[in-house]
Amino acid sequence: KLSKQKRNPYVYHATSSNEATISYPQSKIFCQTITSSEKFDTLAKAADYSEMKDIRTSRGATRRTAKALLEMDRLLYMKENFEYDDVALTRMLPWEASPKNDILIGWFKYGQFSSKLHSPYHSSDAKKGWTQCSECNADITMAVKQLISPDLTEAACAASSGGSTDWTKEEMEEYEQALNDFFHSDLRVKRFPTGMGKRKRKLVHFLAEKMRFKHWSEGKKFADKIVVIGK
Repeated sequence: KLSKQKRNPYVYHATSSNEATISYPQSKIFCQTITSSEKFDTLAKAADYSEMKDIRTSRGATRRTAKALLEMDRLLYMKENFEYDDVALTRMLPWEASPKNDILIGWFKYGQFSSKLHSPYHSSDAKKGWTQCSECNADITMAVKQLISPDLTEAACAASSGGSTDWTKEEMEEYEQALNDFFHSDLRVKRFPTGMGKRKRKLVHFLAEKMRFKHWSEGKKFADKIVVIGK
């Protein structure tokens, strides 16, 4: 939704063009960190996630972390431009009230409560002030473990103990073996069959990226997609 390639009829009717009236990232820190619009578009697409059934589970942790990063960009922008003494990123209770349960709260300091920007999520305690929410930060820990793990075996072991975001240890081992077999074969391209489902297709893309294969999806818009990898 935040992608620069997205054509917005409301923007067109208001400005007679498709040029966005807001540029992303918004905060100075994120502009310095994410220097290309393509990378921000990738982050924004990953953050467009609202699976209610995955709330409080390990599935989708990387996408919820992407959403937390977008909210952090907004939080920093608020602090930079609106002179709030503090801004906190929280979640509505219960979390299941809405899949879009992030809330930004900005205030001017009148009392003892203040927050430190150590992590994207904080929870409040009237006696202790603002403290980090370990349950919210679990998503970030799992995402980091999966995305920057130096060894796929480590990620598979994490999966067996519930640390994976989407897949079991057996699934990761099965498709990792399939990609290893392809690597040692004379084939230049491998097409996986239809009927795998979105979750397993995502696993193939994840492993192919880790193993530095080219990878893409094929299939018409409403047809069952297949994953293709190439050397």
